Amino acid sequence: MDQQDLNSLGLLGILDVRLIYQLSKYLLVREVLQLGLTNSFFKEYLLNFKKREIHLEQLEQVTDDGIKLYLELDISDIYDKITAIMATVETKDQGWASASYSTSWVTLTLFNNPQDYLTHGVQPFEHIIHSNYREAKYAQRKATITEIMTINDKNKQKQETLLGIVAKGEFQKLGIVQKCQYPGWQCFMKSGKIEVWYRD
Repeated sequence: MDQQDLNSLGLLGILDVRLIYQLSKYLLVREVLQLGLTNSFFKEYLLNFKKREIHLEQLEQVTDDGIKLYLELDISDIYDKITAIMATVETKDQGWASASYSTSWVTLTLFNNPQDYLTHGVQPFEHIIHSNYREAKYAQRKATITEIMTINDKNKQKQETLLGIVAKGEFQKLGIVQKCQYPGWQCFMKSGKIEVWYRD
């Protein structure tokens, strides 16, 4: 079906608001925004998002049982309008491991004060972007969060995702946090970025 056929269908009469919303999330997640769509319908209704972002390029590290906030984004005025959260980091650990698991990782975390992220236990309000393990070179890692609920594969129960917790408005900040939890381990960060897509 070409562009002329699509225009003749009268898309506004076929797609209701809910379907438009779902399509917009689908397109957003796959970063179709970068493709420069020319159809005016898609531009006006499906790509009608605003973006708030923060980006930092700075070498940072934590060692042993250290925890450090790398960057933060204030979402206090848009928490109930957010449709998608994207986080990108360039990270690595010390490049060796005597254990068979990682004790160096990076999280996307909701918080109000440092006490919220100063813990080694993974909390419901944080999402692990990447667990470093024998990473000798920096690599880019991404996390995209668009769902309010997910199903736990083990017990088949519904679980709230980070985006669902955001919508409750309990936390005012979103941050990228470096964590270590073992003597001799190191977590290095080269850059980090948080992008939040929302509608007014």
